[in-house]
Amino acid sequence: MAHDGTGAGWDITDPANDEAFSLGAKEIRDLRIGVGIRVDKEHVALATASVGGEHKMGSAVIYRQSADPTQKPDEATALDSDDEGRLFLDTDDGELHIYTGSAWSTIQFPAGNLASDAVETLKIKDANVTAAKLSIDADVAWGSNKITGLADGTTSGDALHYGQVDDTTIVMNGSNQIAVKDAGIGVTQVSGVLGTWDAGPFTNGSSYLAATDGFVVAYSQTAVCTITGYTDSANPPTTTVITNGASTAAVVSITFPVKKGDYWKVVLTVGVPTIKWIPIGS
Repeated sequence: MAHDGTGAGWDITDPANDEAFSLGAKEIRDLRIGVGIRVDKEHVALATASVGGEHKMGSAVIYRQSADPTQKPDEATALDSDDEGRLFLDTDDGELHIYTGSAWSTIQFPAGNLASDAVETLKIKDANVTAAKLSIDADVAWGSNKITGLADGTTSGDALHYGQVDDTTIVMNGSNQIAVKDAGIGVTQVSGVLGTWDAGPFTNGSSYLAATDGFVVAYSQTAVCTITGYTDSANPPTTTVITNGASTAAVVSITFPVKKGDYWKVVLTVGVPTIKWIPIGS
């Protein structure tokens, strides 16, 4: 006999119609044990007082395939309104769907913010994120992790990645560059920051507007003279930033920085100075 009282067997042709009546009790017990063994796999154990039968935590398996399911779990009957609430994971794109009773619908996040730690891993389908959908309005802490796969920065506001700043150059103001080496930025490594010398002519005591940041260099060889540099936002400037003088025949010179948009002038008390301008940037 296939049913030995352990519940392990399952023969729907047994017992035979002509089997001894005295074996019926054993068949009934074996059936109850067999049903219990199978139910217990994903349900609370059956017991007296109608106890048991509820799903255990983690029980039941959702559809997991690449195409929308069309049949009930019996793999024979078509889905209908009674199947509303069934879940389906699309293995092609990782999207989770729910059956509405007539069709599968992608499960969306609710409107508003997600709670802290609500999502550990999130996969976003290609081309589904736009500027209108993604907004970051606070600092993001990456927890000592990396941002990888970043494209080369090409315009203002773009981020630079390691490959763009390691042993290469950073473009400043269009064509000017600072060389960046593994050991950092050293004085001898800076190149292309200053523009081209401009010898004017610049006149002693005249005011000039600085189109860029830069430096003024002025000098003269005249006995008993004083040379002074002025710069500020006024025209003419009145703020003295440097002065130098000589009581005998000697070369006197000054060098001073000027901010973009400020005015500058050089005043030599005796003689005619040589004045040059060199911009920072082009």
